[in-house]
Amino acid sequence: MSAASSSAVPGPSPAPTDRSKFLRDRGVVRYATLTASAWRLQGAARIVGDAEIGVAEISDRVTIGGRLTAEQIEAHGLLEVHGPTEISGRLRLRGSYRGDAEFHAGEAEIDGLAQFAGPVRVDRGLSVTGLLDAPRIEAHTLVLRGALQLRGDLSVTLFDATLRGPSTLEHLTADTVRITREAVPMQSWMPTPLRHLARQVLGRGEAGLSVLRIDARSAELEGVHVGYLKADTITVGADCRIDRYDGRILRAHPSSRVGPSSVSPPPYGMTR
Repeated sequence: MSAASSSAVPGPSPAPTDRSKFLRDRGVVRYATLTASAWRLQGAARIVGDAEIGVAEISDRVTIGGRLTAEQIEAHGLLEVHGPTEISGRLRLRGSYRGDAEFHAGEAEIDGLAQFAGPVRVDRGLSVTGLLDAPRIEAHTLVLRGALQLRGDLSVTLFDATLRGPSTLEHLTADTVRITREAVPMQSWMPTPLRHLARQVLGRGEAGLSVLRIDARSAELEGVHVGYLKADTITVGADCRIDRYDGRILRAHPSSRVGPSSVSPPPYGMTR
């Protein structure tokens, strides 16, 4: 069914959509509500109310004013949802997701911007390449390649992060934590001593994580400032600050500071 023959309504007062097995739209369409077993969109769509979809393939820009319920979504562009989002299967998105309410999915893979105003829950894996912004997240695994702005707690089994920008969160709970920073271009192939020297000369940008507390079984950290770390085993990489900790430190990089420390001002007359 094309946009011309579907129940998309171009005027300011759209009527509710009848259930259709398959919708195919091109261009700019507008619905009061959308209910379909499958929907393929090449263009932009605005749904004033709720959307209930089986499988969707969408591109460009989709705005949903109410609730989104779906089994599986493949999207390119912007997906904006003002109501709760419930995806029983997988969301795969290249572009931006912006949600104003809670988000729940079986699994989600986002390449770009993932911006959530409500809590996020993912049953299996959440993978984000880009910027992840949310109040709190609960997932089985979180794989991040980019930056994280989390205003609350992160609760996962595995947190695997390669940081590409400044990141913050309050409380991280996981079995396994692996946090590194993306290598400066042309440094990833260098031997470790030479790579550390190059980082001192060239810098690492602003990539790093500030977190109040981490609770884990195993923690491997790089570029992390944590107020309190509790883990069975701890590996401290470069440029970390760990104010307090409980656990066994397997290895600590000389550029990192572990435990409380104080810096006294130099004696009078020793500075100019």
